[in-house]
This record gives sequence, structure tokens and C-alpha cells, in this order.
Amino acid sequence: MIYIAGYYAWGTKLYDPPINYKFFQFPNPMQTILLTAAHTTPYLPELVEEIRAIEDALRPLEERGIWKVISNRAANLEDVFEVFTREQQNIKIFHYAGHASQTELFLEGGGHIRGIAGLMGMAEPEDTGINPLYFVFLNGCASKGLIAQLHQAGISAVMATHCKIGDLSARKFAAMFYKTWAMEGKTLEQAFLAAKNFLLSDPGGDQQNIEIRGLDLSDEDPKEAGLAWGLYPKPNLKNNIENFQINPQIKLPRHILDNVKTVASECVMDLVYDFEQLFPDAQEEIQRQGDPLVVLISRLPWTIGTHLRRLFALDDSNSMYLPGIERLRELISAYHELTRFMAYLSLSTLWDELRRNTLSTEEVKVLPLVPSDTERTVDFVWRLRKYFALQKDKRVDRSGVKQHLKTFLEAVDGELNNAYLFMEELKAALQKDDSPERLNELVLIRTGKPDGLEDICLQAETIYTHFLSASLWLTQFRLYTVRSVLVDKIRYLELKTPYVHRTMSLHFAFGELKLLRTQREIASDNACILMVPIREGEADPLADAINLSPFYIDRSAYIEDNITHHPVIYVLKHQNVDGGYIYEYLDEDVNHEYLYKEDQYLKIRFSGAVFAKALKVKTEDSRRFSVIHQQLIKLNENFAIQ
Repeated sequence: MIYIAGYYAWGTKLYDPPINYKFFQFPNPMQTILLTAAHTTPYLPELVEEIRAIEDALRPLEERGIWKVISNRAANLEDVFEVFTREQQNIKIFHYAGHASQTELFLEGGGHIRGIAGLMGMAEPEDTGINPLYFVFLNGCASKGLIAQLHQAGISAVMATHCKIGDLSARKFAAMFYKTWAMEGKTLEQAFLAAKNFLLSDPGGDQQNIEIRGLDLSDEDPKEAGLAWGLYPKPNLKNNIENFQINPQIKLPRHILDNVKTVASECVMDLVYDFEQLFPDAQEEIQRQGDPLVVLISRLPWTIGTHLRRLFALDDSNSMYLPGIERLRELISAYHELTRFMAYLSLSTLWDELRRNTLSTEEVKVLPLVPSDTERTVDFVWRLRKYFALQKDKRVDRSGVKQHLKTFLEAVDGELNNAYLFMEELKAALQKDDSPERLNELVLIRTGKPDGLEDICLQAETIYTHFLSASLWLTQFRLYTVRSVLVDKIRYLELKTPYVHRTMSLHFAFGELKLLRTQREIASDNACILMVPIREGEADPLADAINLSPFYIDRSAYIEDNITHHPVIYVLKHQNVDGGYIYEYLDEDVNHEYLYKEDQYLKIRFSGAVFAKALKVKTEDSRRFSVIHQQLIKLNENFAIQ
């Protein structure tokens, strides 16, 4: 089934999607997942954590535009009725966490099965006679008695229990179930079996079941052997429902597949040719260097060019010339850094606009800012959409970046949409804390063969090249690290260029210290990183610069002898629960096992940076990094104005 711009093939309009809802291939029409937790006595301490864990599992699907998630961690009967009435045909999955019995969900305000089943059966059946609400998960004690009436209401499958269940076990089972089901290609049955095996292998077992999710179970069935949970599809729909997926296999469009090469790097070299043709201003540099690839890498910001350079790096194993796991890791790392740079670039300009009072404070309160350490993967394309949605109608665009970001997003949300989904799922499977089994499963799902890693690598390279092609406008900008700003002022004389910036270029090969004199009303900041449009004949070389601090920092700019040190660039990764901010070294090699892994990260607290003792960084140098922490606090304050 092809879903296009809010319509299914037979023309039933469901809703007006945001910019990222374009083309998806679904086995069945799907839209909304409703999560509810009901807090009735006795108190169940794990309910909120259960809903939070499910939200975390489903977040990638919501961010990618595959599902809409509505969550209520403290729902009553009125809340549930209101959502079902409002959403009508849209709710496809309903999850309930709380006390239950054979006849009732213990929602505040009532919850007898006759009313609940009638509510869930209110939506008009589809042409097949099946209720649009496909699946209900009742995560409470002995909820099996509710199944028959839910099936009669047209619901295709129900997950329920036949006995008492413990609060902690219920949370663990649900978390593993949705975590598995949210993976690409995983079926409902596979998710159920994964949760079952996880719980049965839990050494804590029933000893962890301190609180019981049910009341007065004396008349209910005794506990059966094995697991308390059961999956109950309607008999005539058993095969269809058990194979139900919420994250189906991604189908790459023909224009992507037709461009997949049989040799690594061949696709990137095609991009180099396009670069030569699209940017005549680079011709002279290409003739001088003799290698257009080197010119392309040198014209891209170091944040992006360093990964492109590594794809052509030589080593004893020649691993970068082979379409295998090492090249795949580097391609995904390159894609991740490219999209992160775009997102932080957009957030930087958005912050400037907010400080100029050109944005409504109501618009910015809910924006995602610094990722948290609880997010296993961060979708920076989704974040870019959020930031750009508040910028696209703003007229001020002196640097031209907004128009370029608009074009980039149009490409990602158009012809590259499925390619974006392909890369994000692959990025999740390549997480360092994951076992290789998930990647192997994904390879098998996408290629139909267990040894299809080479095919996946070549497809990922094609996609990365398309993303890079949509980003070639970055070659028309210059990236600088500003070490310090000097004021050149003479008494009673007005100078055209009073501010002198000590800078280094952040491109293919870091240059020597360069003094840039600027005709500006105010100076740039000390120890910052600037992105500047390249304009021939521009009197002010830093005109219309975009400040990327504190998202990207040059560690050397804060060290005592900051004039001669080469740049050491770090990028903001996430914020810890203790309030510290973690940065990661931009040039980290994802295929190298570092002896001292902590050296690849930089933690910044209110008192400054935390360095390993072996590095022998002076205390006064460490304290200089405290201004970065202050900047990030200011960022959060500015975007949370009441």
C-alpha cells in the first residue's frame, strides 16, 4: 500500500501530515499508537517507567514520520474516551498499563469491558469489516477475560494475561516487546517471543513482583504454567496479525538502486565530477591541485570533509576500499556527522533570531535542544525539521544558509525520504553497545541473504553520496576557528578595520594562524567557530558569519598557548543526568579501538572541563572551559522563556 501526502490509494484522507510525511510503504494503513497508564490504588511504582520505556522505543518511528504516538502517563476514563472520540479512525494500537481484572480496566471513573469494548468499536470498519484499531495490549492482571468482547468489537489481536502479574515484570515485558517490535522488519509474533524469552531468562523472576497489577482475583483462573502473557489474534486473522509490523522493511526508490555501483568509491567519484561541473569557481583550484577529489575535500568544512577523506584513506588492510563492515561504519558515521552539522547550523541561526526577538516564545518552548544521554540514537534530520520550521518564513537570510537548508530538506523529504529511513535504521543497528546479531538480521531482511553486507554497504554509499550532493553548497562557505580578537585602536582616530581576528581555517589541511581584519560594528567572540560565506572582493572576510559555538568547539582555543596549537575540534554529543555536557572528538575513527577511549570525549561542567590526569592539563586551562557550560545554560534559558 502506498501512502502519499496524507491519502491512501483509495482516497480516504486521514490527516494533514507535517513536512516529513511523504512516501511510505505500509502493509496496512497505520497511523496512531495510544499509550495510557492508570494510577489507581494500590499504587504501582513502575507504571510511569513502563510508558516512558515504550515512548523511548517508539520515538524513532515517530520522528521519522512512520507513526504518531499519543501518550498519557496518568489517564482516567474521561481522557481515554476523549482521545478515542477525537481520533476515531486513526488509532491502530492501544496500550493499557494498570490494574485490571477479568471484567474491568481500573481507570479512574470506571472501565467496565462493555463500555470499553463499545468505545473501541465506535470507529467505522474498513472494507474488510475489521476495526481500524488492530491491536490492544492490556498489561494488567488477569485481563484475559476481556478478550472475547474486544474481538467482537472487531479488534484483530489482543495481548492479555491469565493470572496475576508483578509490576516490575510487567514493565520489563512491555519495554522489551515494543523495543523489538519497533525494529525494522520485526513482526508482532517476533516481538512477543523476544519479550517472553527475555522475561523467562531474567534471573530475578517472580521475586521482583512486589506489587501486583490486579485486585480481588479469587474467582479468576489459577496461574498456568509458563508465561502469564498471551497473544490472542482472531482465529480467521491469525497469520496476518502475527506478521503485523510497525516498522516494515524500507524499499529504496528506483533512482537510488539504479545508481548503486559494484565497486566502493565509484559513486563518490561521480559526485566529484558533478562538483567540477556545478562550481566553476573551483576550476582554477582543481587545475592547480590536479586532483578534484582533494579540492572537494578541502572546500568542505572539516566537520564533513574529514569523513570523506577517511573513505579514501589507505591502510595495510585496504579496508576502506572494500564494501564491508569497516567501510559501512565510516559511511554511517559520515552521514551522522553531516546531518548533525546541518541541525546545529540551523539551531545556531535560530538562536540568533530568538535573541533578536523575531520568534514567538511560545514557538520555541518545546524544541529539542541538547540530546540527553538516554537517547540511544539521535535523529538530526528530525531536529533540523523542527528548527527550520520556525525559520523558513523569516526574511532575513544575509548568509543564504536558510535557502540552502530549505533545498536540503526538500531533497531529504522528497526523493531521499526512504533513503533517510534506510540510513537511520542502519545507524541504530550499528550502535556500539549492540550485538552484531541486529545488523545481521537487518542485512537478511533487506537483501534476502545472510551474506548481503556488501550490498548494504554499496547501497549506503549511494545514499550518502546523494546526501552529500544535496550539501555541496557548503563548499561556498569557509569555516574558521577564532582564537582571539585584537582591537586595533588609536586615540581620536576612527579605523575602518578596528578588529583583528586570530583565525585558523578548518578545512582539509589546517592552515597557519591568519590575521583577519574586519569592517564590523562589533567583534566576533573569542574562542568560537565561525562559518562564513565566500564572497569575492568582500571587504569584510567575516561578513554575515554564523557562530557555531557552543555546538562545535576548538579545544586548543582554551589552552594557554592557543596561538600555535593545531585545532582539536569537538562536537556536542549529549547532556548527562548530572548536568554535565559531553563532547566527542570530531575526527574519531569509528573503526579504531583506542587504548584510552576517554580521550575521545570531553566532559564540561560548571567548573570547567574534566581531563585525564595523564594529559597534564593545567587547572587554569581546565577552568576556561566553564564559559561553554555557561553558554549552554543560556541556550536552555533562552529557549524556555516563560
